[in-house]
Amino acid sequence: MEIDFADIELHDARLISVSADYRRCKVVVLIEYYPTSNASSRVPATIRFDGVTHFNEIIDLEDLQSNAAAGNISYWIPSEGSGTTYIHLARGLISIAASTLVFVSDA
Repeated sequence: MEIDFADIELHDARLISVSADYRRCKVVVLIEYYPTSNASSRVPATIRFDGVTHFNEIIDLEDLQSNAAAGNISYWIPSEGSGTTYIHLARGLISIAASTLVFVSDA
């Protein structure tokens, strides 16, 4: 079953970590998000990017921490297929241009 990334809502999600493997051109973003609009708690998820050509990260760590309880991810614009995904944060932005995007949730 193929996931429609437009159906995944990351408003009020929490950014946990971002790691980049520069040799293998991979980026992994760990988050906690509400899998449905009526979910009462966040669940862990992994967003994996392969074939990364560009990776930009502008993050205010103090704002991420102070907004963590409410959710420090405002929204995302995922790439459908090869392209650039944007993850908008509380006072920050992550943009990743990659050939593939995989979203794996514990939900």
